[in-house]
Amino acid sequence: MSIIRISMNQINTKVGSLDLNTKKIIEKISEAEKKNCDIICFPELSITGYPPEDLVLSNHFIENNKKALNEIIDSTSNITAIIGFIDKDISGTYNAAAVVSNKKLIATVSYTHLRAHETLRYLVWRVRREKKKGGGGGGGGGGG
Repeated sequence: MSIIRISMNQINTKVGSLDLNTKKIIEKISEAEKKNCDIICFPELSITGYPPEDLVLSNHFIENNKKALNEIIDSTSNITAIIGFIDKDISGTYNAAAVVSNKKLIATVSYTHLRAHETLRYLVWRVRREKKKGGGGGGGGGGG
């Protein structure tokens, strides 16, 4: 029977700091490769830091997050990595995971259902934003 070595990484990311987070991810990939790991896993939104909140509204930020993913992909010479990032296509913007291996993007998987607190957080943020713009936002202030 073959042994599959999996490296689980809970790294300390900084929201919005794509360069720092990418550097940490690449360092962990290198360490895992030296330990002959087959798969390395990173947290949700590990490239962007969690939670990126209004940064997801910036196309520039999303493009830079994808560039960071490409840099990470280039560092996967002999390992499969699962990395959290923001994906965007014509249908929308997604909290996603990239599966990469041997310097290639194999697949992306997007969240299809937000957790209840994320939905509420977004709603509260949206209401506050609308109030600042003078639009009223409807439905009250949302608290917190």
